[in-house]
Amino acid sequence: MARAAILRVAGLIAFSMLFADGATAQDSRGASTLVQANPEAILRALGEDPADLTFVNFWATWCAPCLEEFPEIVRFAAEFGSMGVRVAFVSVDSPEDIGDVKAFLGKSPWPGLSFLKSGKDHEFVSGFQSDWNGAVPATLVYDAKIELVGTLLRQTTYEELVAMTRHHLPSRFFERPDPR
Repeated sequence: MARAAILRVAGLIAFSMLFADGATAQDSRGASTLVQANPEAILRALGEDPADLTFVNFWATWCAPCLEEFPEIVRFAAEFGSMGVRVAFVSVDSPEDIGDVKAFLGKSPWPGLSFLKSGKDHEFVSGFQSDWNGAVPATLVYDAKIELVGTLLRQTTYEELVAMTRHHLPSRFFERPDPR
């Protein structure tokens, strides 16, 4: 048991060391592990294990619309994850607020990719090569080559995420029944 825990921790450390400013992995409970990362490290982490479509949601603990949409995005990820769709969350909170970010993620049912912004705001925002101005909530959508294919620069809904997925992966599914 102790050996397995040591190997798990060693694996997380090794995974994090692949990236200059960090990346994420799941802890032993399946909960999200948070590591600071700059845009290059985030995009590199996504490219290491590409999905057909990746939704990168930018949020903050002080942003009420972000917290309102979070469960919708988690639901979307759970329902469409097996179809080549992935979600990654990026907190734009200050590094000093990492405790608040970890507390929120610890209470959420999110077991997936989570990052905390690293670096100066302007450099961080411009590193994603989009028309995003840094306002949250915002969701950037990438294809399997980690090329930007869409943006949702406001609070989003489950239905909008599904519609964007239909647009970018039309032949993938949608013969399936509505899960509700």
